[in-house]
Amino acid sequence: MLQRIGLALVSVGLGLMLGVIALMAIDGMHPGRVAPLFAAWLAGGAGLAIIAGLRMLERGRDRMGF
Repeated sequence: MLQRIGLALVSVGLGLMLGVIALMAIDGMHPGRVAPLFAAWLAGGAGLAIIAGLRMLERGRDRMGF
């Protein structure tokens, strides 16, 4: 069950990173529309989601890696 939650967290984190890229592209075309602090918080949340998801994925494995 932890592996499914971990996979979902990694997926959400990657989706948030895609959102950051989209925000930066929008801000590049029309400067000043997106707050840089919002993009920074979004990137930080994405990083935390990815790290938490990877920890949950590794928790379900044994020491030999199988």
